[in-house]
Amino acid sequence: MSSTKLDTPTLAEKYDQYLGDSQFNNGLNLIEKLGIETGNNVLDIGCGTGRLAEYVAKTVGKKGKVTGIDPSPHRIKVASRKGKPSLNLSFELGNGEDLSRFKNKSFDRVYLNAVFHWIENKSATLAQIHRILKPGGKLGLTFTSKNIQKAFSADRQAVDRLLKKEPYASAVKSDEETPRHPITTDELALLLINSGFEDIKLDIKQNTTYYPSAKEYFEKREAGGHGNFLTNVPEELREQFKADYSKELEKNKTPQGIEFTNYSQVATATNNGWNNEKL
Repeated sequence: MSSTKLDTPTLAEKYDQYLGDSQFNNGLNLIEKLGIETGNNVLDIGCGTGRLAEYVAKTVGKKGKVTGIDPSPHRIKVASRKGKPSLNLSFELGNGEDLSRFKNKSFDRVYLNAVFHWIENKSATLAQIHRILKPGGKLGLTFTSKNIQKAFSADRQAVDRLLKKEPYASAVKSDEETPRHPITTDELALLLINSGFEDIKLDIKQNTTYYPSAKEYFEKREAGGHGNFLTNVPEELREQFKADYSKELEKNKTPQGIEFTNYSQVATATNNGWNNEKL
């Protein structure tokens, strides 16, 4: 899963404070589409500081159970404060690429909210999720499609323009050398099919977020990315890049703040009970 070696207690706390932004709202939309009900057993992969899992725990009630896993000990520590003294909500260190601790056919729902781009071995993760889902169980995830984001995201396009110029063009690592592993919509659909999932549904959701300043935007990106924001930019160029990028961001300044529009995708799929190893 994602590199969490740069994460800190401060970043985890900041992440928890701003999770009420579009990421959490996208998660609420995902939960609605998954049709989570009272009594369901639910796994939240990449739960972060646990706010969405806490919401789901209220939905499943005392007869249900929500387990959140995350590779960052700092975020699990924050999340665990939400799990006590609740008997139907717990948090553990873990990641989506190793679900061996969970039994076959043990979950009604599994979801990954703004997490899938951190996972390197996506096909292995989906195969494990297929294994632990009950027949009729559903997988849900929100993700940023690589092709859609590059085509329509103004801030993504601004970054790309900057990276094509010196001193960045010859010094900045490509996306393939960062902890993120984004995929296209078509790639996700094929992965789901090859992992044995059926009834696949994909929706696009437009999100508009406003930040009062470029400084706050950078802080939130840093917290949201476990400290990995701009790790593909050499350390000696990061402050210059922030200054140049800030000028680009200011072009999108409105009375409400710096405007960011992106397009997240919501995907749901069902384990209808057949074994994907037959493929």
